Amino acid sequence: AYRIFSIINDRGLDLSHADIFKSEIIGKIAAPETQQEYAKKWEDIEDRLGRDAFLNLFSHIRMIKHPVKLRKGFREDFREFVIDPIGDPKKVIDEIVKYADIYDDIINSSYESSNCAEEINRKLSWLNHIDNADWIPPAIFYIWSNKNPADLYKFFKDLERLAAGLMIRRADVNERIRRYGLVIKTIEENRNLYDELSPLQLTTEERNEIINILQGDLYLETQFRLYVLLRLNEALSDGTGKFNFPRITIEHVLPQTIDAKNQWETWFKPPLHEEYIHKLGNLALLTRKKGASVSNHEFEKKKEEYAKDRFGLAASPLIMRLMNEKSWTPEVIDRHQQELINKLKEIWRL
Repeated sequence: AYRIFSIINDRGLDLSHADIFKSEIIGKIAAPETQQEYAKKWEDIEDRLGRDAFLNLFSHIRMIKHPVKLRKGFREDFREFVIDPIGDPKKVIDEIVKYADIYDDIINSSYESSNCAEEINRKLSWLNHIDNADWIPPAIFYIWSNKNPADLYKFFKDLERLAAGLMIRRADVNERIRRYGLVIKTIEENRNLYDELSPLQLTTEERNEIINILQGDLYLETQFRLYVLLRLNEALSDGTGKFNFPRITIEHVLPQTIDAKNQWETWFKPPLHEEYIHKLGNLALLTRKKGASVSNHEFEKKKEEYAKDRFGLAASPLIMRLMNEKSWTPEVIDRHQQELINKLKEIWRL
């Protein structure tokens, strides 16, 4: 144990929870050659995941073993609910390694299987765009508990729905931990995850709340607006359109500022401009090249610029949808708004 601590300190790094657990666990292995074997196992997964992800793994394992909010210090909880129940230090490390392998597949969307792998990895990719990592413990635990690819796809489809719903509803960390803890308990007790009362499923009240939020000024919802638009973009292209550009911007078709002398002011006299400007039906995705801007142009001029394909037009169904429109009036935005909301209802079964 002292030798391990010395090596770590020689790196010039502060000791982490993982470093301390490594010293404690490996120090309990009697045979020196076995210590070296298990120290290598530990170091291999730390190198593969990277230091930050490896540290996060311990929090996810603690949550799997004791799915409630942390009440004591992290080290005390990890010892009580992970290390002590397993007992044998070699088995502790073997279990951490198994969890690490699953975690690696999840955070890199690199699950491998002879069937459903692409579909599962697409769901994992979307989950990795959620603005928190609280969904990861049930994801790890379900893969640990179920190796059937068809079951995994069904689970991750609903987990992404739940995670997106909690994000859109602005659920705080306490609500998320409670909800995902219940999902873990449901998996552990082998109960039906797809019953309408299951914690994996959105309630009627939650679905209605999500729809109401999406109907509002989506652009002002900086936490999740891009997620929603990217999900729509993929769905409108039947899952084939990949809007993978280094710089993505959200386009207001009706500009945020309008000139009193142009067509926009005729279509959107106050207070209509403020009412429609940030609605989902008025938003689209562009890949913005440096110096390229059409933000305040007239509608026909905007379409001409979009058609030059400087803005990722071919990969952006949200832009393609408006190219055949002859005008961009409140009635047109209302129609687009309802069509897009209906698509989101389809995506997330709202």
